[in-house]
Amino acid sequence: MAASRRSLAKAVRSARTRPALYVRGVRGMGRGVFAGRRFHKGEVIEVCPVVPLTRGEERKCRGTVLDRYFFAWDEPGYVVAMVLGLGCVYNTSPDPNARFSQRWSTRDMVYRAARDIEPGEQIFVDYEWAPGEFDIPAARPKRTPRKSQRGGR
Repeated sequence: MAASRRSLAKAVRSARTRPALYVRGVRGMGRGVFAGRRFHKGEVIEVCPVVPLTRGEERKCRGTVLDRYFFAWDEPGYVVAMVLGLGCVYNTSPDPNARFSQRWSTRDMVYRAARDIEPGEQIFVDYEWAPGEFDIPAARPKRTPRKSQRGGR
């Protein structure tokens, strides 16, 4: 009995420390979403609520940082949507391991595994962007403070 309590306690601790999804920095991509556990092909990875925007609202955001996080949204009266949750953090790949679909009725985006995804693997979707359309600019070199040019007296 004591051994089973210990194994249950260990499983509970493990579940608390390993979220199903986590975000970390990715060189050349900014941030990315990673699997904290195995996802089987077809399994729902995440369901993210969305905030649909009209054409006028979308125009006001053009050229801002938000413009990079919009998804086309085909619900009548709206042209794009801001996806909440981790939905706006998944990186793009022409060979994705996940896919997404819109659900108008509940105003959310559903992300599913396109193939089995292993723990620690980055999750990619295909946004079907043109090459270079949303490349992340290279990091600026760190500035080093200049030595004072003033002479001492």
